[in-house]
Amino acid sequence: MSVFLAAAIGTCAVGGLLNLLLVRKRGAAAILMAIAFLLLGGTLSLYRANGPSFLFNAGVVLVLTLLVAHFLMSAKKARPGP
Repeated sequence: MSVFLAAAIGTCAVGGLLNLLLVRKRGAAAILMAIAFLLLGGTLSLYRANGPSFLFNAGVVLVLTLLVAHFLMSAKKARPGP
């Protein structure tokens, strides 16, 4: 399980860095996704290190909040206006 967690943490780090590189092109949506990826990687590394459960739960709630905010931003941009 440790190998899979390490791979997931690395994937989150790469995803966060790639989204930071796309800030000029995608704007605030890329910043939200970069923060969500990096926070998810931190939450997974906290889980791997057997950290306190309240910090893990707070990290999961924050990641879900950021993903919902990203979805709402994307839906707002995709909606055709009059």
